[in-house]
Amino acid sequence: MARMIPDAVSDTLPATAGSGERAVFAALKDGLDDSFTVLHRVAWIEKKSNGGAVAGEADFVLLHPRLGMLCLEVKGGGIERDALSGSWNSTDRNGTRHPIKDPFLQAQDSLHSLFRTAQALRGWRRGYFTLGHGVCFPDVAKAADWGPNAPSEIVLTLRDLDRIERWIAAIFEYWRDPGRDQDMGSDRLKAIRDMLAPVKSVPYALASDIRSAEKQFHDLMTTEQEIVLSLLSRRKRARVSGGAGTGKTMLAVEKARQLGTQGLRTLYTCFNRPLAEDVSRRLGEAPKVRALNFHRLCTYAAEVASLPVPDGGLEPPSEFFDRDLPELFTTSLEKIKGGLFDAIVVDEGQDFDDEWWDLLDLALADPPPPGGGIFYVFYDPNQRVHRKGRGFLQDSEEFPEFPLTRNLRNTGYIHEAAARFYAGPALESVGPIGTPIEYISASNEREVVDQTSRALHRLVREKGVQEGDIAVLTCRSVAHSPFANVAAIGAYTVGQFGPESSGRVVLESVRRFKGLERQVVILTGVDETTEEELLYVGITRARAHLVVIGSPAGLSRIRGAGPDDV
Repeated sequence: MARMIPDAVSDTLPATAGSGERAVFAALKDGLDDSFTVLHRVAWIEKKSNGGAVAGEADFVLLHPRLGMLCLEVKGGGIERDALSGSWNSTDRNGTRHPIKDPFLQAQDSLHSLFRTAQALRGWRRGYFTLGHGVCFPDVAKAADWGPNAPSEIVLTLRDLDRIERWIAAIFEYWRDPGRDQDMGSDRLKAIRDMLAPVKSVPYALASDIRSAEKQFHDLMTTEQEIVLSLLSRRKRARVSGGAGTGKTMLAVEKARQLGTQGLRTLYTCFNRPLAEDVSRRLGEAPKVRALNFHRLCTYAAEVASLPVPDGGLEPPSEFFDRDLPELFTTSLEKIKGGLFDAIVVDEGQDFDDEWWDLLDLALADPPPPGGGIFYVFYDPNQRVHRKGRGFLQDSEEFPEFPLTRNLRNTGYIHEAAARFYAGPALESVGPIGTPIEYISASNEREVVDQTSRALHRLVREKGVQEGDIAVLTCRSVAHSPFANVAAIGAYTVGQFGPESSGRVVLESVRRFKGLERQVVILTGVDETTEEELLYVGITRARAHLVVIGSPAGLSRIRGAGPDDV
């Protein structure tokens, strides 16, 4: 029995061709042995040398490692040819005539097009083997004289169906050149078979989910933003609280933009320098708005006050940030008349020291008593990974609170995982459910690097994610992680977040990446000792998909399962 591809006649075979092709299919399947491969209803596209392309199709293609290749065209019904007009017709059992193409030219063109296409395959082994074509008239009792391009030796009729093996052998012999006899070979047979009937499995593109999720999040964010900004416009001072993904940074940036448009000298400030630099790029040419992280604000004030700015060195000690720069800020403000800003917007306020709030108030042109300078604070106590200050975040009549309770960043799976490390008013996940989190066990640093490389390959090459949409985050500092001093992970260039990181994979610590986000995050360095605040921040940096790489005990903390279940 021949190897048939497909192994049965398709139910979608046109009724006009059905009975004839089914008869030939059955005859070939049952009448040939398993050394034959027979492809039914195959199609291909041939790229033309002078540009453009042409489609090719054959009813049957027969492949044999020793005999060669045949293309067969099947025409059912009675057959008529008018050589004067060049027309061909098929007549059904009711005598109705149906115009058809010249079957011999069809078979010949299919053979040549298919062979040229095969020759263009990478690794194709050149060399002669038998190529031929034939025509099957399964409803005709005997062959007629169809013309010089249609010898009876290459025509199959009804009586040949019962001796199909003999006929196939004869047609191969008809086309064989004894002086150039050479086997087709199993390699070329496989190349043609794989070209015409490939077995491929292409995974679902995660990039499709990302695009869909981004659209939903954008629509939700726009509505929420308008409501909260409307409420804030009625207050000169307020604090906006909310868990990760509730849109705090987007609201803070938009509020700063609005204040600047109103002609107010406006400061957007936060703790993380990468976040401040990203917001500065987002604000672009927004009038009168300056985005600076707190410590850069201290040096900016010194520059305005014409004071020397101390150099902390390549690796400044903690005292430089905790004591020296705030003191410099204080001295600078004493020399600046009229204040530095008319309005201040603080983002990630949970990271600010208690003493910094008074300094920020002093930087305002309008004095700070109740009803004084314009001051907004956005914060999430669950993300306190830098500072331990709490004073400002207590209840305050001067700063009424506006809570945000809808997660507008993370998909459902990510939201659910982060909720295990969140304390506060319940957050509602309003985005799409997304894809399940990937948990990958790694018992040592070498395995962490290897698994991260494999995850990157899978995401980019198999799931269609853009490199610029991925961040690799470590729960430790990068310098003390397995990725210290690396410029690439596997085949992918990595680097710190910044303007030059566009289009490439970001490699950062969770602390430095706080306040930022990527569509896909690979969170590494997760173990049983990782602080809950870091886990919460790291998980919620992912918008659409999260990969977690860590020890079994570390993974179980995020999954909410025992180590044996990881």
